[in-house]
Amino acid sequence: MKIAIPQPMDPKAVIPQLQAMLPGYKLSMRGGSIIVAEKSAAVGATILFRKNKLIINGNFPNMGLQLVFVLAIVFLGVLIPLVIFLLTVYKSQKASAEEVTAALNAMLSGAPVYPQQAMVQQGYPQQPMVQPGYPQQPAMQPAYAQQPQQGYQQPGY
Repeated sequence: MKIAIPQPMDPKAVIPQLQAMLPGYKLSMRGGSIIVAEKSAAVGATILFRKNKLIINGNFPNMGLQLVFVLAIVFLGVLIPLVIFLLTVYKSQKASAEEVTAALNAMLSGAPVYPQQAMVQQGYPQQPMVQPGYPQQPAMQPAYAQQPQQGYQQPGY
């Protein structure tokens, strides 16, 4: 994903602001113009800084894991590692890149930094929404052990 920026940005100055907006990520520098946002060992995003744009890609944040993936492609062929990658990691990496892009867009638009914003996106409990005109579901009853049924002899009762 690409984000156009009006003037060049310093990657080292962006890290503290992004860290406040993305508390679940570990941010680090790779080279002079790349920030790595690591969510887990296999899921993350890279932010590449250019003169007039930022390029955000879902990626393996760990160089060792990237090397293992490339070696798997070389030794096992393209199809098997690609299918495994698409089934296990691709969706998470794409979602990670979208979260980082949303945080960068909010930061560039001048939105205030709210660490709780990321918590809502991660699916923490929220107040239930009430729609007018629809009956509310009754509260869940606690589960109890089932009583023996009449008509059948059950051993031990």
